[in-house]
Amino acid sequence: MWKELASTVLAAAQILVSSVGVSPETPPVDDAPKHIIHAAGMYKGIVGTNSLEALENAYNTGNRYIEIDFNFTIDLKPVCIHDWNHLAFSDYYGTKPFEKDFMNGQVYSLLSPMNLDTVADFMRTHEDVYIITDVKDLNICLSGIIKREHSDVMDRFIIQVYSKEEYGYVSKLGFENIIFSLYKLDWESKTNVQDLVEFAKDNKLFGYTFPAALCDIDGYVDEMLKSGIPLFVHTINNKEEQKKYFDMGISGIYTDNTTHE
Repeated sequence: MWKELASTVLAAAQILVSSVGVSPETPPVDDAPKHIIHAAGMYKGIVGTNSLEALENAYNTGNRYIEIDFNFTIDLKPVCIHDWNHLAFSDYYGTKPFEKDFMNGQVYSLLSPMNLDTVADFMRTHEDVYIITDVKDLNICLSGIIKREHSDVMDRFIIQVYSKEEYGYVSKLGFENIIFSLYKLDWESKTNVQDLVEFAKDNKLFGYTFPAALCDIDGYVDEMLKSGIPLFVHTINNKEEQKKYFDMGISGIYTDNTTHE
């Protein structure tokens, strides 16, 4: 498996060196999703399960843009869990299981776990759903696996990247829908609005996403809006608080709530 992942990254690097730049083409701000469901959404009062039941519930309540967390098992298979210290899988607390053991378990002893194949199969039977990926480690590798094994639905994977370098690799793999998350940038980089605006003008992005706390910086949102692309903040469940950010010009909110009335 390591050889497969290495070959994927090497191929991406070769493409990055040899290809011409991607022409910037961003979605209209008015067409951006107003809500992105975080970690498949709240289900039975539980948040962050990344479970099949939560995904089905999010879709059945009318949501079409759903974020899913991915991590790699000890045998390097992508499965849906935020991290290996997540209490939903107390048997694996701080350790990585094999994919087989993970998929044979349950989330909170109640719900069905998912892997990348589960998510891709769901997309094949729900042709209007978009999955936003959240991968803190081996992000480029997950994108390569999606392209290699699930190319028929890769146009409906919206890949979150966490650096300019990741953007370069993922875009050259052929993904056209990419969200640049500022989550992992250092403070200077995530508040260097001029640089972020220029990057958005030179590269095709589905949008920027960042912690809602950045909106408290005087003028931050107004300056970021000059990028001309959708801006998203995470994770806000309170509807009055959501309205505050919408009024600022934020296009969409990451939320655990699957109903928005």
